[in-house]
Amino acid sequence: MNDNKISFRLAAYTDPAGKFNESAPKRGNEDDLFVDSDLSNDVQGSFTADKETVLSDAGCLMVVADGMGGMNAGEVASAIAIETVKSAFEPKNLTPDILVSAESRVRYMEKIVVKADAAVKKHASLDSSCEGMGSTLIMAWLYGEDLSVTWCGDSRAYLFREPGGICQISKDHSYVQSLVDNGDITEVEAFDHPYGNIITRNLGDPEKRAEPDSVTLSVCKGDIILLCSDGLSGVLRDRKSYDREGNLIPGSNLEDIIRANRQSMVACREALWAAAEAADWYDNVTAVLCEITQGPVASSSIEGSFINVRIRRKTMRNILVVLVVVVLAAAAAFVLRCFYPGIMSRFGGNEYSVFADLKDSLMNVSESSGIDYIYNKLDDLNVADTVDLAAVMAVLNELDKELDRRCRMKDSLYDLRDEAEHKRLSEVVSKIDEAINQLRTTQDIASIDIGEICGMVRQPLPKSTLDDSEQRIPPAISVQPSVQDFPQIDSTVVPAEIIEADSLTEVKNGCLTEASGELTESDNTELMDEALKDSTDRKEKPITA
Repeated sequence: MNDNKISFRLAAYTDPAGKFNESAPKRGNEDDLFVDSDLSNDVQGSFTADKETVLSDAGCLMVVADGMGGMNAGEVASAIAIETVKSAFEPKNLTPDILVSAESRVRYMEKIVVKADAAVKKHASLDSSCEGMGSTLIMAWLYGEDLSVTWCGDSRAYLFREPGGICQISKDHSYVQSLVDNGDITEVEAFDHPYGNIITRNLGDPEKRAEPDSVTLSVCKGDIILLCSDGLSGVLRDRKSYDREGNLIPGSNLEDIIRANRQSMVACREALWAAAEAADWYDNVTAVLCEITQGPVASSSIEGSFINVRIRRKTMRNILVVLVVVVLAAAAAFVLRCFYPGIMSRFGGNEYSVFADLKDSLMNVSESSGIDYIYNKLDDLNVADTVDLAAVMAVLNELDKELDRRCRMKDSLYDLRDEAEHKRLSEVVSKIDEAINQLRTTQDIASIDIGEICGMVRQPLPKSTLDDSEQRIPPAISVQPSVQDFPQIDSTVVPAEIIEADSLTEVKNGCLTEASGELTESDNTELMDEALKDSTDRKEKPITA
């Protein structure tokens, strides 16, 4: 039994918003949500907006799923995800071994994400009209004083606490977030980045099983929890922001809106809607708000309230495979240097400068961590006394594969990219192919103008010709960077005691251990049929009692 007494009040709403289409399924709304204020009873999905409610022994659940725009049947994928969650949180399924600890609850939620991913994929395989569909998923389980959040994709969870304000407690699985993590751009610059639509994890990705992340933190009286799709966070900044010259960036922000409307969660939700529409919303908008009206008094900052952060890790088997590949690559490099010495060209007296230029050029077009493998090879060449044909061929071949992958990615996203950029990338690939073929036939390294290739790669992307409306960040799509040709060790594998959570300064107890064993997936036929019926039959309306 849970002896902690927490009271809260809720508001939740989903709307087609910027993608409204009267004739489309759900009027164009690919988002979905589920809120259950009392997981201990058999009436699922019930709550009364703004009514103060005492937390039950099983807790309260809030869920948002964003069916992915640009894909087929996004509304079907999000409905399947929500139905999977609802089924898993039926009271009969919440056994004592699940409720016993924050770790066990997080482990259960992560299994639900994997199960929802399998259900989306299974339906897509059975219905060709849904091929390629996908969805994000984020869940927040309030249990006692603990709030556990599990997510896959870029739908977000925030916590507002005075006096500090708002803090994003989830971390986007997106290409732009990786740029922020690498220090390539700031969080302010990430807000309206032109590639903000590219996510790197989601439900329905045919290439891999879903990989959720999780956090657990302690809530306090006065805290306000916000779950939302990127239709909201993509048009409203988290807080007041300033450009590089120190000028205030105009526009409303989540922090100020919540602070000014905290007297009512319904009023707060309505204010968020008005601000998003004024900011020219372009996607579906979904939000769930929960204020902790009774609970412990805050004794620390939001950062100090984090109990644990659970980061998905690669299995030991995969790590060993990577290590074996690295050893074999090192052996191959040794053999090449032994049997192909002396074939070299100094390219104007400096055998290193060309490869330094090529490395700098690669940094300007890098879109996946796999490019690090090429960096390592270039470093090996830079410290060598000679530059041989085989080494140059290897580098060019790997560069060719990486850029060719990007060309294929551009083809799949053609309606979201500028034609001039696509053309330039194709020209670079053609030039590298030509250089490789010439090396194979002439064996004359001096005949290849690598400087020209470097210049083509280094050339800045052309100014987009799209008009302002097309320049807006499109709805989320999934592009999974390919690293098959570039063996590497996953950068997320770090000791538990050194785990860092976003910009958080304190994480207690380190990282939870990964759940062992594979999830056993049951037949989801009834679940998917129910989800399909739900996604096509129900009308769009506020979820209130």
